[in-house]
Amino acid sequence: MDILDRFLGPYRRRQFARVIAAGLRKAGEPLEFRYDPREFRLVSVGDAGYLINLGNTYREYLAVPRSERPMVLSRFLRSWIEGRKGIPEDFGDASHDLLPGVRNRASFEIMKLQSRVDGSAEFDWPYRVVGEHYGAGLVYDLPHAMSQINGQQLDRWGVTLEEAMDLAMLNLAGLSGQGLQPLAPGVWMSPWRDNYDASRILLTDLIGAHDVEGDPVVLIPNRDTLILTGSEDPSGQMVLVAAAAGALERPRPLHAFPLRLEYGTWTPYLPPEDSPAHRPIQSLILGVMARDYHDQQELLQGLYRANGEGISVASYSALQDRESGRLASSCLWGRGLDSLLPRTDIVCFADASQPDGKTLVASVTWDRMMDIVGDRIEPIDVYPERYRVRSFPDPGEIERLKAAEFRLS
Repeated sequence: MDILDRFLGPYRRRQFARVIAAGLRKAGEPLEFRYDPREFRLVSVGDAGYLINLGNTYREYLAVPRSERPMVLSRFLRSWIEGRKGIPEDFGDASHDLLPGVRNRASFEIMKLQSRVDGSAEFDWPYRVVGEHYGAGLVYDLPHAMSQINGQQLDRWGVTLEEAMDLAMLNLAGLSGQGLQPLAPGVWMSPWRDNYDASRILLTDLIGAHDVEGDPVVLIPNRDTLILTGSEDPSGQMVLVAAAAGALERPRPLHAFPLRLEYGTWTPYLPPEDSPAHRPIQSLILGVMARDYHDQQELLQGLYRANGEGISVASYSALQDRESGRLASSCLWGRGLDSLLPRTDIVCFADASQPDGKTLVASVTWDRMMDIVGDRIEPIDVYPERYRVRSFPDPGEIERLKAAEFRLS
């Protein structure tokens, strides 16, 4: 971010929102929109309940040369107007244009949480969990528009998510005949660039047809990027990290949590600590999990304030030891607080009643914490996962936690 962006950012975003709103009116959009600067979006006035999130389009707009920016605006406006023409009421008419859309799982859950904060009906965006940190929803795909399929639409069609997803995956397989392309020895990359590259992880037979060392391991940093290597290929994993780091900087990032395909199922993957790829991949993971937890934290805090509930939403932090370079995630459990803790590698216990310099009374791994005070911890139904703690450990438990002290060095 240059110095002008730092000082003029809010003004520039407001101007961008005005340009989008004017473009919609010129294109024939009958709805009137107001600008929401806090969420950087346009919100329809009245009962229609339409939201236009501007962040991704704005990043795309800034990322291209000035001469290409009108094309970005035109593509966005064409996509919105085409999407507003409506989805066929007959499932048979729509089925040929359905595709699976794999996204960061937090994007599904944040949308639901945002609707609760706004006081509107809960957003019903059904999806299938993939590899714990991703979700596969349904998209009605048109040449210039992608419309997410909600639960109400499935009800009108009289089909379940799984029935519609089966057809969507057949459609995607029909678009995927060429397979991945070699990027480096033992590393493959998607060639399609059609907004559904990441969705190809659902085509496990396609993934398994490529020669890698060990089990298939993939990263899908954005919609147009799928990178594949093997679980027994540290060199390939380093190539994967380098390719993913650049892709995450482009607009519409997804996630940087690698997945491993075992017996036809995707599971989260982190190389062993002695692998040269361990720390670079762990760094990517901590970065995107911090982003997801931060977005969730802001919404939960707003929700509890609006409801008058005194619940503290703890932050997710990343730590690195200066000497060893080891990385870990951490959170703080404070005495006297009714808190929601994120799931982290390390939990720090703080007691503000202790003398200055001694308020941090213990620091342990998550598993050891669960062994000692797990009965005080209540999981709540959110993603990224959080746990409610209402009472601080007693003196005896604190002594046991101190004895299990964890040091990152």
